[in-house]
Amino acid sequence: MPKLIKNRKLQDNEWKLVRDESELEQSGKQIVTIDVYQAHEAELKDKLARAELGLLLKSDQGIDDLPQGFESAPVIAIDFPAFTDGRGYSIARDLLRYTSFKGELRAVGDVLLDQLHSMERCGFSAFELVDAADASKAEKCFDVFSEKYQRDALQEKPVYQR
Repeated sequence: MPKLIKNRKLQDNEWKLVRDESELEQSGKQIVTIDVYQAHEAELKDKLARAELGLLLKSDQGIDDLPQGFESAPVIAIDFPAFTDGRGYSIARDLLRYTSFKGELRAVGDVLLDQLHSMERCGFSAFELVDAADASKAEKCFDVFSEKYQRDALQEKPVYQR
């Protein structure tokens, strides 16, 4: 199971990522794709309301693809199919800027250590790392830069206004 960095700390991952209907379970915390949610909406709508269901946005989807009531989801994961695919950064910013979602924003897929700092600045608070060796080094990656000049999801004002 991938290692989870949440709020800059290595933690146990309580959520199972479900990319296919065949992996869907009756109980437990699960993050499902929008396609799986739509195929099983009647039974999953209740789990979403009870904060036991998270949603996964693929890199070719946007916030308009999220189902009604998604704002109550405890976690929304955004998939990075390759480290060179930066669409997830834009999806994260749109999600935080244009919706009322306040839950955990998680990066999954091909997430590399040198991307953690930038992903956090876009609003991600959790990161699934496939490589366990990377997970032990991840906590140090957030403090690579001592000052950030631009505004971002964490800092509303640029440095010249602080």
